[in-house]
Formats: sequence, structure tokens, C-alpha cells
Amino acid sequence: MAKPFYAYYVRIDGDEWEYDFVVARRPSEAKRFFASLVGADSESVHAANLGAMHPDQVQGSVPQKTGPDALKKIGWEIIVRNGREHLRRDERIVRYDFLEALAPSMRFKRPVIRCVEELLSFSQGLTLTYVFRGQSNAAWMYESGISRLFDRGSKARRRIEIERQLLADFKRNAARFVDPIPKDDWHWLAIAQHHGVPTRLLDWTRDPLVALFFASEPSTDLYDGSIFCLAMPEIIPGLTDCDPFEIKELSVFVPNDPPSRMVAQSGLFTVEPPSFKPFDQVEQWTVWNIAFNRKKKIRHELAKLGYTWDRLFPDIEGAVRNARERFTQRIGK
Repeated sequence: MAKPFYAYYVRIDGDEWEYDFVVARRPSEAKRFFASLVGADSESVHAANLGAMHPDQVQGSVPQKTGPDALKKIGWEIIVRNGREHLRRDERIVRYDFLEALAPSMRFKRPVIRCVEELLSFSQGLTLTYVFRGQSNAAWMYESGISRLFDRGSKARRRIEIERQLLADFKRNAARFVDPIPKDDWHWLAIAQHHGVPTRLLDWTRDPLVALFFASEPSTDLYDGSIFCLAMPEIIPGLTDCDPFEIKELSVFVPNDPPSRMVAQSGLFTVEPPSFKPFDQVEQWTVWNIAFNRKKKIRHELAKLGYTWDRLFPDIEGAVRNARERFTQRIGK
């Protein structure tokens, strides 16, 4: 009978910056593999067994690196609190402390924001023109909806074929509800993104307080939020004359007639090519965490400044969300 696979947390003794997750058949194998990756002596590597993995969950040769999606399948969840990552299982946070396991190129302790004033102080210190994206769980990477559906190793041409078919299906089914009809696939993608279809577009804002609003979503107050700050990619003249599925580098797209939400949120889109890897292909970026136990306080501060659901979503959905949030505040949840 074949020996089962196990997921291991591996790290260098005395160095919290050098760690990873590895699939192997035994601890010694995981240690040697990780040591070879970082150029260390395997005797200096510690390996903690996180549990057995089903063979169907392991693709390719072993040992190999693994990530949060695989860990989730065996009951582990990565959560972020006060700028540091922890593993949680069965609602219990274990003793291991992790620094940025989701993105090896980002292994540092993120600055933690606890109020609006701190955010404004951080943002005023930026020397370039940045765009911002707020997410309510700091364990989430920033990537487009379509990218989340594909493994990093997926062939670009196959992915593009699927993207084209997805948009074609949406256009065929949605045309009777859209007036006026978009003049090109760029604007069709914007409408699809607006209504929740996975696309290669990703929403950003020029206003850091809008990003803070989304990062401080109180329904996820067990976790830090995060704000990704990206040096503004170049706005390419005549971009919409190109095929959106053939772009080769991260680009910015602003619709000619943006929806009211986009205007209210000072919004724009980034457009990712299939090969795009967050942070590996962006030279200027930074990340701030939003303290999990300050989200409600921050939300009150933002409301005083006029940042509410009904302002950022000037439609029926915004009114509903605003009413729901006020109700939960009144009953103390």
C-alpha cells in the first residue's frame, strides 16, 4: 500500500521569515525539500504535520509546495489578526504564527490601521499616484474573479477560450436587458463585472477611504481587513481598440459611461493578462491591514464623513445594505 501524503508546515530554526507549506510522505522528506529551496541545512528545518491529504488532492510529483486552498480541504484556515497570520482549526487558533504565507514575496509584518486618521496619515505619505482596493479578509489575495477559477499553471490559450465563451453566453442572455447595447467587448466586460460575472477586470478606487469602507466590513470582524495600494498602472491610449483578451500586461480601463456606483466610488478597473501574478509583476505596491477589533469603530468614523452604503451604492441595493447595517448596529451585532 502506498504511503499517504501529509501537509507540513516547515520553517528554518530561529527565522520566522523562512517558512512554507509542503506536501511530503514523511517529515524528513519535507525538511530536505524545503532546505533545498532556501539553500539551508535540513538539520535547521522544523516540520509540523498538519494532517493527511487524499491522493486526489495532490497533483504532480512529491514533495511539492502547497497553499491555503489545499490546507482548507484538510480543515485548516489561515486567518489574519493585527497584521499577523495564524492557522485555525475547529474554531481554535493554534500556536503557530505566520507572516504572509499566501504571498512569499510579501513576508513582512503589515502596518495595522486602527482609525481613519491613521489611514489618512499613511496615504498622505505615498509619493506616487496610487489606486486602492479594500478587502474584508486580509488572507485573501487580490486577483480578478476569472483568475480565482484557474490554477496558476493553466494554459493561457485554453483560459482565453473559456473567457470568450463566458462573455459570449452573457451577451446573448443579457442583451434584452441592456440599453444601450455596449459598443465593444470592453464595455460588455464592465457590465458583466458589475453584475457578478467572473471576468479579468478587478475593481479599484482612487479614494483610500472608499477602500477602507470595504476593508472594515463588520460582518467579518473575526479577521483583519486589508487595503492593497498599487502604483497607478499606465492608462494606455486607444486601449479599447484592442482585443481585451489579448492584452499582455496589467492595464487600466475606465468605461466611457461608467455606472453610478463606479462614479460614487471613484472607481476604475485593472485588467489582468492570463499570466499575471500579483506582486511579481508590479514594481510599486504596499499593503495595510485593518485591525479586526477596530472595524466597527472605523465604520462609525466613516459614516460621519458620509461614507455609507447608500452613498457608495446609489441604488436599491445600497438602500438595503444601509438598512441592514443600521439594524445590526442597533441590536448590538
